[in-house]
Amino acid sequence: MAKEFQERYKVDLLNFDSTGATTVNISRYYDMAGYRRADVLIAARTLPANASTGIQSQYSAQLYLATSATGGGQTALSSATVIAGKGATVNITATAVCNELFLRWNTAEYETTVMTLTIGTAAFLSSSAASAAMMYACAGASANATVASEGFKTMFNSTTLNTSTVLTENWIAVNPHSSSTKAADPVVRIVRKNADSTHTLLFTSDGNTHIQYGMGLTMHLGVDAQHLPDGKRYIACGVHSSDVAQPYSAMLLRERVNAPIGAVSVTKDINKSKTISASTSK
Repeated sequence: MAKEFQERYKVDLLNFDSTGATTVNISRYYDMAGYRRADVLIAARTLPANASTGIQSQYSAQLYLATSATGGGQTALSSATVIAGKGATVNITATAVCNELFLRWNTAEYETTVMTLTIGTAAFLSSSAASAAMMYACAGASANATVASEGFKTMFNSTTLNTSTVLTENWIAVNPHSSSTKAADPVVRIVRKNADSTHTLLFTSDGNTHIQYGMGLTMHLGVDAQHLPDGKRYIACGVHSSDVAQPYSAMLLRERVNAPIGAVSVTKDINKSKTISASTSK
């Protein structure tokens, strides 16, 4: 199956930009000769590094066409444009629900004003020392950001401290990366317990600037070769984020015309591919 996939599709990494840009970043151009369709998959996250701005971002992606691999006669394919994310300064509302939520605390010490986060209909409060349900400790000095994020994660996942059964039954707060510890990490990622569920989240803050929030997102652009204008068989993708430069990756899949099934693949389009076609248990 892995061989059949490589014979059917040519896969290229258009861009992996860990910084991003607020102006359009156009990839290299790829030839559509011998391919019947092109699809671009984009993965990104809106979470500015500075937790004091309250600024959100949205991504825009568009396909571009050219007459040569160097971009000659470049034009945008206006019908192949996609926008995703949250282009506003406050909250994730019903018009921009998210499949996962990122929260980042900054290093400000606890203040007398209580910070309020509302996820769905459940309100969570910061406290100098967590003493009741729906409260998390946000006290400390230099390590306050990591203390607060760790305290929030523990509280959110507790069926005793988090009294919202809708949240505890369907969502879980996890580490944002693959590290086995939450220490020294000011970010919490809230994801579905069942990755295939259709639950979405709303998010509201009280306007404080001590917590930044964002969402993960995926986008797709696709076009059949038959719809490309005559003479413009080279294709590229341009991506940018609004307000704040955000990281993203973009991958191009081109489906070959008359791909041979079962023949030996000559071109290695993927660095490594593997498909489990039978049980490996003994």
